[in-house]
Amino acid sequence: MIKRTLVFALLLATSQSNAMQCNVDLKNGIRVNDQSVEVNQSDGKKAVFDEQGNLSIAGYKMVLDEEQKKALEGYRSKINDNIVKAQDMTKSGLELVDNIIADVSSSFKIEGSLDGVKKSVHQFYSDIEARYQDKGDLILPANLLSDWQKNGTEELSRLTDLIDKEFTTDIFEAMSTKMNKEGGLNLSELATTMSELKARVSKDFADHQKDIEDQAKKMCESLQDSAKAEQDLHQKIPELASYSIFNLEKKQ
Repeated sequence: MIKRTLVFALLLATSQSNAMQCNVDLKNGIRVNDQSVEVNQSDGKKAVFDEQGNLSIAGYKMVLDEEQKKALEGYRSKINDNIVKAQDMTKSGLELVDNIIADVSSSFKIEGSLDGVKKSVHQFYSDIEARYQDKGDLILPANLLSDWQKNGTEELSRLTDLIDKEFTTDIFEAMSTKMNKEGGLNLSELATTMSELKARVSKDFADHQKDIEDQAKKMCESLQDSAKAEQDLHQKIPELASYSIFNLEKKQ
């Protein structure tokens, strides 16, 4: 579940940050896998809770009643739901790129010529996600979303430059080869075709802009819901209050 969960969600949050401020961030760093959630304070102390409702704080196992265990498991489920939503957004983003490449390749009869672009985009996502992986666990530092809203535009720009450069190069080579096979290279026709291709890609992305905005909004709402659930949890287990995952304070 932890694989491919994060990057597209972060890129979406970055791309939408001017239009919508999602006033949630990570107050402490976390380590998450399918069985447990670990919350790490800056001083090295940590709280760990698992799918059985067990909780340890700073190395001490807490004795919880059934109501507390139920609340803790509900909270853990919300965290995992957020991960699944981020996973779905990443999958959706990669599928969008793949579908656009397939559409262009089919329409202009250059199937296979853009496989390098697709591979580069997938590798780009994998390289960034590797920063947040350790032995199959998802590792997220404190203030992650704030840092991405400040610096994530650089990653988004790198991705855009990558797609533009490789896409243009591969399309030019594919269309040149195709024309030569069909009777000779026509530079005027090639320039027209390149313009049509870029317009087609821009339209495909524009057609999906509303879906991207909706996904970013739903992800924000899910994080806010989890932050509120955390506040309710702290009413039942006050010892967890200093191990908050979410910060609902309005970001500047």
